Amino acid sequence: MRNAVVALALGAALFSAQDAAAATVFATQIDSGRAGAAELGFTTTPVKNTNRAAGGNALGAPDAVFANSGGGFYSLGLGGAAVFGFGVDFVRAATVFEVTFGCTGPQNANGNCNFVETADVYALEGGYTPFDGAFGLTDLLSLGFQKVGEIPNGVANTAGGATISISGPFSWLALVDTSPAVNGRDGFDVDAVSVSAVPLPASVLFLLGGLAGLGVLRARRPA
Repeated sequence: MRNAVVALALGAALFSAQDAAAATVFATQIDSGRAGAAELGFTTTPVKNTNRAAGGNALGAPDAVFANSGGGFYSLGLGGAAVFGFGVDFVRAATVFEVTFGCTGPQNANGNCNFVETADVYALEGGYTPFDGAFGLTDLLSLGFQKVGEIPNGVANTAGGATISISGPFSWLALVDTSPAVNGRDGFDVDAVSVSAVPLPASVLFLLGGLAGLGVLRARRPA
């Protein structure tokens, strides 16, 4: 029994080491599904300009737009969606950075700015092929995307962004606009998206290491 406990402790330590190695990774590709402004295939080049329909504005690290100090962002469009890739599978957490001018944090009880813009967050494990045009929630659900959280703009429009917990691993993250349909609005504005990433091959090695330790201790057990 003592040996088994030691082996389990070894496995836990290895997994803890894996968690410690988790890195923050910002989106490197986006499939932007905004109606009337969708780009064909993935966008992989970050841009920072005034074109709210340019998916590249949501790639890379945030550029302090939350402080109304310049940069660019991608607007999902009312009811619109976008899928983000990071070049690695991810676990534990995702953070979304949003832009709402004139708001520097929650202004009401729901965590939103008074100018409300919201989005739901979905995740997918496995392969993903970009759409050839506009797409929405129904399309994402048909591929197996699972809802993992909701983002209010008052929280996301801060230096730290809005973070949600994610049990993984997942390979793709999607944002779907759920903002109120008010004239003049163009949906949730995305400045950047990041995930807490752990390469899966490393996690497999840690698991195998724990199992191997258990096998060694079991073999040494006296008859």
